[in-house]
Amino acid sequence: MDVRTILIDGLSLLVTHRRRFVQALAVPFVLLVLFDLVPLFELPTLVELIAAVFGLLVYAVFAVVTHRLVILGPDSVPRFGLTTISKREVFFIGYSFVVAIPLALLMMPGLVMGLASGTYVLTIVGALIGSYVLARWSLVLPGVAVDKLVTLGRSWEMTKPHQGGMFLVVIVVPGLLTAILMLPQVLSGTLEMGFVRLALGSLVGMLIAVFTITILSMAYRQISASNSASEDPS
Repeated sequence: MDVRTILIDGLSLLVTHRRRFVQALAVPFVLLVLFDLVPLFELPTLVELIAAVFGLLVYAVFAVVTHRLVILGPDSVPRFGLTTISKREVFFIGYSFVVAIPLALLMMPGLVMGLASGTYVLTIVGALIGSYVLARWSLVLPGVAVDKLVTLGRSWEMTKPHQGGMFLVVIVVPGLLTAILMLPQVLSGTLEMGFVRLALGSLVGMLIAVFTITILSMAYRQISASNSASEDPS
């Protein structure tokens, strides 16, 4: 697995086909930015909950469209992307929670102990182990998006020769990009965000999400091609 090639080719693909990506992702992109602004309006809890559910569904569409454009090509989705929610998107949400479960379960005990003792070593260790499992299971998501179900076990097997590369693609690169996004807030000494700052942050965050999903798709393509070549008896 060539991480450098994945990053360069992923960025090149987005730049080369930027008009197609914008065309297919514009609606969910704008909706997700708007959903990020909901907390500013102090709406009733029920309304915020409904908005969060719709946000999950829209994000599933957003991610599935991106995966399909990268893996299957520009003609794999309608001109303006997916306009309906199918069982594919519902499965995508479900599997997204499943692959994130180890991260949550391994972090929580350390976080609770850290709050009590002020030491967060166990939280960090749990986060690293959980992130490793998440990276190894993550091929499930592009598989669901292109209607080729990759089980958790199969994803674990496929990523066995590429453990370090998958950790870089799924955890390290998105983490670094997110940290860069958060840097202005940290330097300003406040985590409070007004309308403009929140909107800009959401916009940049969505661009990072597009790139993150793209490089995961590129990893899926590269690993799938490698596995197919190794299984070809000829």
